[in-house]
Amino acid sequence: NLLVKISEALLLAKDNEGLFGNINIIFAGDFAQISPVADPPLYASEHRIARNSCLVNAQQTSAGHLLWLSVDTVVMLTKIWRQEGDATFTDLLSRLREGRFISPSQPIEFDPNTPIIVESNALKDALNKRATLAYAKNTGQELHWYYANDSHKGQHITDPALQKKLETLTSSETEYRLTKIPLVIGMPVVVGLNFDVPGGVVNGT
Repeated sequence: NLLVKISEALLLAKDNEGLFGNINIIFAGDFAQISPVADPPLYASEHRIARNSCLVNAQQTSAGHLLWLSVDTVVMLTKIWRQEGDATFTDLLSRLREGRFISPSQPIEFDPNTPIIVESNALKDALNKRATLAYAKNTGQELHWYYANDSHKGQHITDPALQKKLETLTSSETEYRLTKIPLVIGMPVVVGLNFDVPGGVVNGT
C-alpha cells in the first residue's frame, strides 16, 4: 500500500501518468528484517496477498505488488562494512539474518555484559532479575530490593493481596514501572528518563 501512495504522489507532482511519475526510483533495504505489521511484504505471492487482504484493500495491495514487480534492476550488496574486522560477530549476524542457528561444534564466547534482545517485557524482566542475582553472587555483594509506594486515586495501597498481585505484573502491564526492583552497588544499569540532567543521570546513560 505504501508503494501505491508513493507512486500516486509522484504522478501528481510530476504530472505524468507513468509509474512513479515516470522517474527513476532507488529502493534500499534488507528482506531478512521483520515483515510489515499490517501490510503483506513486497515479496509476498499474489495468492498470499489475496488471502490476507480484505476486499477493500485487496486491489490497492495488488497494485503495490505489481509496482514492486516493475523494478528491473537489482544490486546485491554482500560485503559487511560496519563490523569489518570482526569475523566472529559478522558470522553471527549472518546466521541470525538467515535463521541459521549456531551448532555445538561452533561455540562463540560472549562478553558477560553483552546486551540481550528479547521479544517480550516479561522475558526482559526475568533476565534482568537473573543478571542482578548473578552480579551480586559474582561480586560477593549484598542484593537490595527496592519497593514502589503504589497508590490508587491518591490513596496508598495497603491490601496485602493487591500488593502481591502488583508484584507479579510485568513492566509492559505497568507502563514500565515495576513494583519492586533488585539492585547491587556497582552493577551496570541503563537510565530511561531524565532524572538529573545537571548531574548527568539522563535518558540513555
